[in-house]
Amino acid sequence: MGVTYYETFVSDGHTDYYGVNDYKTSSSAKYDTLQVVDISNIEQFKIDIKAHQQGKTDYQTFCNDCAKAGLEKWAVCMEKMTCTYFDKGGNEILVEQILQ
Repeated sequence: MGVTYYETFVSDGHTDYYGVNDYKTSSSAKYDTLQVVDISNIEQFKIDIKAHQQGKTDYQTFCNDCAKAGLEKWAVCMEKMTCTYFDKGGNEILVEQILQ
């Protein structure tokens, strides 16, 4: 498909995929709508993501935790090999390097 970038939205789990030549497609919602809080809690998010990466939470729990911490989405850039988490204001909350 040539996907170079994608964004997954915490509110319902849908993902927008982007690629070369203005390619774009979207997946459907994956779960019932979550209310993402307006004010982000970066420190709580760092605790939650660490627990998730250690296998202490499942995907749905992680998404619930993201909504409670004010995370709107995460974006993966295949060219830079990064995963960036954003709040509702579009601010970068955390950028992680994806291991190859």
